[in-house]
Amino acid sequence: LRGALTSAGMQNVTPYPVPQPQGEAQQQQEEDETEAPEAAIQEPADFLWQNPRVIHNLYHGVYTARVEGSQHLMCRVWADLTHMILCSAPANSGRESRGHALDAVRIPIGNVQKVEVDGAGFRVSSAGEAGTGGAVATFTEEADQERIREFGDNLSKFLEVFKQDPQFGAHVQKGFQQYLWRNRVMLPEKELMEQEAILDFNFDPKSGIRYLMAKVLPLLHEEHRSQGQTLSDQQVIGRWFARVAPRGVDPTQLGTHFTRKAAMGEYTEFVHNLKWQGKFVVDALRELFELFKPGGESQVFDRILEEFANAYYRQNENSGVVDIAGAHFRSAGTVHSLAYSIIILNTDHHGQKRKARKGQEIKLMTEKEYIKSTRHKENEGLSDPEEVPDEFLVRVFEDIKSNEIALDPQRRTAFKELAVRPAMEGWLCAYTDLRKPFLRFWAAFVLAVGRVYLFADEDDVQPVLAVTLKGCKVSSAAAMLRRRLTGRTCGLCSGRAGDLAWVDSAFLLQLAENAVGVCHQDMEQAARPAEKKEEHFTISRSAEILALCTRSQLVLVAETPDYMTKWREYIDDACIAR
Repeated sequence: LRGALTSAGMQNVTPYPVPQPQGEAQQQQEEDETEAPEAAIQEPADFLWQNPRVIHNLYHGVYTARVEGSQHLMCRVWADLTHMILCSAPANSGRESRGHALDAVRIPIGNVQKVEVDGAGFRVSSAGEAGTGGAVATFTEEADQERIREFGDNLSKFLEVFKQDPQFGAHVQKGFQQYLWRNRVMLPEKELMEQEAILDFNFDPKSGIRYLMAKVLPLLHEEHRSQGQTLSDQQVIGRWFARVAPRGVDPTQLGTHFTRKAAMGEYTEFVHNLKWQGKFVVDALRELFELFKPGGESQVFDRILEEFANAYYRQNENSGVVDIAGAHFRSAGTVHSLAYSIIILNTDHHGQKRKARKGQEIKLMTEKEYIKSTRHKENEGLSDPEEVPDEFLVRVFEDIKSNEIALDPQRRTAFKELAVRPAMEGWLCAYTDLRKPFLRFWAAFVLAVGRVYLFADEDDVQPVLAVTLKGCKVSSAAAMLRRRLTGRTCGLCSGRAGDLAWVDSAFLLQLAENAVGVCHQDMEQAARPAEKKEEHFTISRSAEILALCTRSQLVLVAETPDYMTKWREYIDDACIAR
């Protein structure tokens, strides 16, 4: 562990130092340990060090928690470990010490007496307030009770350690980023760079390909040469996509990339390295379009189907009866014509339903109409019932009728599913107008791709925005903000003029052109309140979040001046390094 920490530039990081007994007490402990069973009792502080998810879960918190007595149905509850306070606030709003936090719960962890976890959530009892005998805050969640119970359990574990050793709280305050760092998955260098390439590609395919060619491609070429293979760059990239596509590559972005004429060589290698032998052709197409969502003109789509047909036929041509449904394909052309007819049928049965207005009558292709159109003499091979029997086409029709091949863009792969280790993560606050409440984001900075990813409360796994740092400039915002705000009130000042302590934790990020990009595909719709939404959630304050994309500079507020300095140092390195 120490070697890994050193290589990551964290030479001075050490686990929490459990206090050692001295003198007679130490001798008594040694005697006790001699008599104790083999499984020694683990120190609570050591338990937290070995289980960093506890600290990460508390600091990051949980959304969709209902706070009893609050006028807001959906809130986030988290532990502000920089100030040792249990907090709760409505979605994307800040905490009371530095912002507009309606109905915010703020309980010093040192005042918490008991945490009770039940089936629907947990209850916190805190030290008595004058004349009240104590205070109770109840947090529940109906939709995802497991998450809220996990948070309550972790809070109880943390409180146990906190009560046993008061020094532990100061230790966590000083260096809990160590725990966040330990929470990330440790990977070999090559696998980590591959995950970083995927992350970069999912946001910007061109940028991701540049990173792939600079960092990963030389290692991939070396692997192929060791196996006696000499391949072109496009062949290596195509094979790499075939291997990693199910592991987090964004299907929509991959489809956009493959529909570029310059990338067709990569797609050819990609589709030929997927496994098609013995698969029903409809199942094969469904698997293909789960990995990427094609776009572009019909000619581009036809080339995609043609190359699929070549790969499908080549892998099956030596197996006699090619398809488990009884088709006897004699050429790749037959597979190509069949694949095209399947996509037309799929669009007819499922595309029409989505586009039709409410109450509008739609006419769908019947089984007989599908077989008749497929048997058209211009469709190579399909006019011969011996090559493609009617029974086969009936099975195709029934399969597509009941189970759509999804071709439309879909939500991007969850950030947390990628084993990328952020150089730094934590809470940052941004504003678009000093007179309004600020926006709170969970921020993850990935140095290798030079971006800060910002998460809204409603979606813990998919960032809403990404800030590309190349060409940006970072500086302290304290002096500028003091000049502007002295004697005034603002959304960051808890409504009290002159309460400007937070400005020492603020920094100014001057943005390059188009530096802020939208990651979350639901953001534009969520920003239009008049539009009826079918999604299971709506991102609150979406219009303000999207407004950040048009800014030439951002004021970001860290939790403490020390963390502001760390954010500045990391971001400054990324601004000039990539």
